[in-house]
Amino acid sequence: MNDAKGTYHCFAGETGVITYDGTFPIRDLAGGWHRLLTTGGKWVYAPIRSFGRQRLWRIELTRNGVSKTIRATDGHEWLIRDRASKVRTDQLLPGARLQAVFPARRSIEVDPEGVRHGIVFGDGTLTPDCAVVDLHGEKIDDLLRWFPNHPTWTGTRAEGQPYIKVRGLCPLMKSLPVATASPAYLAGFIAGYLATDGHIAKDGSVTLDCKEAETLEGVRTICHKLGIGTYGVRQHMRLGYGEKPSAICRINFPAGAVCSKLLLRPTALARLASSTKRFARLRWQVVSVEPTDDIEEVFCANVIGTHAFAIEDNILTGNCHGCGAGGDAIRFLMDKESMRFTEAVEWLLGDSLPVISDEERTRRREQSAADLAARVELARSIWARSVPAAGTPAEVYARSRGITMPLPSTVRFVMTPRWRNEETGEVGRDSPAMACALQDATGRLVGVQCIFLAEGGRRKYERVRADGSKAKAKLTFGVVVGSTFRIGPDVDHILLCEGPEDGLTLRQQAPDKTVWVSCGTAMLSQVGLPSHIESITLAGDNGAAGRKAVDDATAAYLKLGLSVNSIFPDDGFKDWNDQLRGVRG
Repeated sequence: MNDAKGTYHCFAGETGVITYDGTFPIRDLAGGWHRLLTTGGKWVYAPIRSFGRQRLWRIELTRNGVSKTIRATDGHEWLIRDRASKVRTDQLLPGARLQAVFPARRSIEVDPEGVRHGIVFGDGTLTPDCAVVDLHGEKIDDLLRWFPNHPTWTGTRAEGQPYIKVRGLCPLMKSLPVATASPAYLAGFIAGYLATDGHIAKDGSVTLDCKEAETLEGVRTICHKLGIGTYGVRQHMRLGYGEKPSAICRINFPAGAVCSKLLLRPTALARLASSTKRFARLRWQVVSVEPTDDIEEVFCANVIGTHAFAIEDNILTGNCHGCGAGGDAIRFLMDKESMRFTEAVEWLLGDSLPVISDEERTRRREQSAADLAARVELARSIWARSVPAAGTPAEVYARSRGITMPLPSTVRFVMTPRWRNEETGEVGRDSPAMACALQDATGRLVGVQCIFLAEGGRRKYERVRADGSKAKAKLTFGVVVGSTFRIGPDVDHILLCEGPEDGLTLRQQAPDKTVWVSCGTAMLSQVGLPSHIESITLAGDNGAAGRKAVDDATAAYLKLGLSVNSIFPDDGFKDWNDQLRGVRG
């Protein structure tokens, strides 16, 4: 048992939490699964939830001359430098340094298109037709080489200084890159943006200025994905072109965070090479800790395995876990299991095991429901990160399978991990996938089937494991039993098949029909049907397994009083998509 005080210990709702998609108030994340930063700079999926109203303490911190306030409960656990054990809020002492964590560094390569995006974002302007960028002084020599195929125009400023205008650039380059851009593209963007609006001091300190704090928060999110550490956004006053000082926002990069591949200008590279700053002050120091009269709703995460996650400004903190009960094991069993003293002792000695009560069965059913809800939430979080398929590897893959029609809104593109460890919370790196929405009988999104891709979508993901088995290219997140991938409007007659590629094929060949996909041979007979469905055409695969699946589905849907018939591809073709492409198997 732990020595907590019978409750979970958490943060006030305004506390920022670092997620893979940005930093958000913890209250806004409650009720969902999110990809959080944890020990060792790893990203893991974990749930965040509310733990009711509790009394809060105020913790005042400082770092690099910047002050910060956090409100947390008295028993929340903190990770302290040079301390193996965690320390509760009410045990924190002035001078203690909180542990810091930054995302693990990724291998950095820069995409030239990303570099152009960063340069245009920093120095470009929009015209009615396109974006343009003016290069002045040393920037002509340093940056013009990144625009080898764009038209240019040479002009002279009123002061007699020459400049070069690069034209014909994409207007979208005046916005931050999309979340699904490749790491190399994002790294190129950071390099280009640093080349225009960044500054590297003689001691090697790197800063980036912008008028909008929101823009710099977006840049920090990109840096997190690349494993580039940053300090928080701060505002200061500067003398610009006007007569009065104006406010400007800034982010600083810790020493060593920016590598040479991200510096495009010779002056910056020279300063980095000769820099004298070899350390970075990463940890926040406690100034004071005191109780308050604030009683508010509080929130926390539950990161399995590491039991730690990062809050705003890269503070690594403990999380809610365990039973939260105080006292010894006997008291725990008496309080939680309603056992008498003698029953608790007997159970702990192992002389007998408690009989599972109706209440325990209810609890287990509730836990099963909670697990199901967590799976659905994960699927919805994947779908929320997806983007329309047009112009993405998802569209490339569909075209490679002979699908020429516009893709439905239930098909999108996403970058998401292929694997997740439920015990530790660890996840793999993001991989490109065609995402198909899975809906239950009521039409709610309850799952996502991802077809993982390679070579920009020209083929499905392939990998042979050490034991000789092949890794699956198709993985389903959320609920698959009973759910379907749907193409077309709600009608009383549907075509029902097994795989997404077959479903798209059938819709293309019969554009006036609504097609549903069970996403699995065994699932063909287990689809949840709304009451308005009156008849089904089962579009089966050839082969013994495909025909058995159709037979089972026919029997199941006839029992529901539906009209059922079946169709199959021509002899020699395994499935409908193979027939479309003329691939005989």
